[in-house]
Amino acid sequence: MTLAYSYSGQRLGETLVLLNSLGTTSEMWSLQMDRWSRRFRILSVEHPGHGGSGRAEGPYTMDGLGGELVSLLDQLGEGSVNICGLSLGGMVGMWVASRFPDRVKGLVVACSSVYLPTEESWRERAEFVRAHGSVDVLADALLARWFTPVQLEADPAVGRRVLAMISMADPEGYAGCCEAIGAMDMRGTLTGITARTLVIAGAEDPVTPPSMMVELLSEIPGSSFLVLPHAAHLANLAQPTAFALAVENHLLGTEAERGNELRRTVLGDPHVDRSDRSRDLFNSSFIDFITENAWGDVWTRPGLDRRSRSMVTIALLAGLGHHQELKLHVKGALRNGLTSDEIAEVLLHSAIYAGVPASNTAFAIAREAIAEHELSGE
Repeated sequence: MTLAYSYSGQRLGETLVLLNSLGTTSEMWSLQMDRWSRRFRILSVEHPGHGGSGRAEGPYTMDGLGGELVSLLDQLGEGSVNICGLSLGGMVGMWVASRFPDRVKGLVVACSSVYLPTEESWRERAEFVRAHGSVDVLADALLARWFTPVQLEADPAVGRRVLAMISMADPEGYAGCCEAIGAMDMRGTLTGITARTLVIAGAEDPVTPPSMMVELLSEIPGSSFLVLPHAAHLANLAQPTAFALAVENHLLGTEAERGNELRRTVLGDPHVDRSDRSRDLFNSSFIDFITENAWGDVWTRPGLDRRSRSMVTIALLAGLGHHQELKLHVKGALRNGLTSDEIAEVLLHSAIYAGVPASNTAFAIAREAIAEHELSGE
């Protein structure tokens, strides 16, 4: 079997594997891609018979679907990844995370289940599709389960996009995946999952309702739960922004969490503790602004590593004459792995473009900061 896949997003970001629902393609994530592509190296994978993937000889099983994904990750040289899967994609994600816990660092399971009876009904659906030679025969029934009537009326374009995906599905591949879901029973097998897991349900999902999905909390150790209002089975298309933000915050932390952690890593605990002690009604909003936007957003973007960001910061602060901040960031640059020789090169380069007097003062400040850093024993 050959699984179709594609990469997008940040080359240096953490890998986020996207696994689609039954009958759809990676196009189902289009409303999340703009946000996620700024933070992650995205690997979109298509199920057998979906989105250009080849179809294998049956019968399909969850072991087979999960095993094919692991083989693909091996082929691509991917180590530990994040996985976000919806419906069938969530089932495959749970299988991989439970059987190969070292391969999954973060997991999002949306509108999915460990057991979705009855096997007979799934077998009947598979045979119905085979008999008609097309998945299109199910289109109206699927739309009614995947979206609320209100959403389809308010946004008819989303229904048309999904219908286009359904029409692309190979009937035999779709039928085989149906049989894999029908035969699946992962109850009691997920205790080996070590990945930090978020379970997302659609409040109006008739396929995997919140009452069913909440059971995953007892199956997956330490998992958390989120219900998206006004959403049916394809919850990411009903609440695209809320879904995207929930996944990002779960896998990377909120901007406040990321910012506070990185501030401490770069500037040191003593400085951040002093800043926190100085917090009052007058400056609280400013401290939050810096923590979330400068540190939690810009500094944590994967496009530049921290060493590079330190070099840019030192050069700018030297040129602008922000001496107090410069001393702080020279120490931060040392924590980020720059050597004193590299810092000197940055300041020498700055002299050409920001002026010799500015660089001369910066050299004196940097010398003092380096000496204090060495004295501290860090």
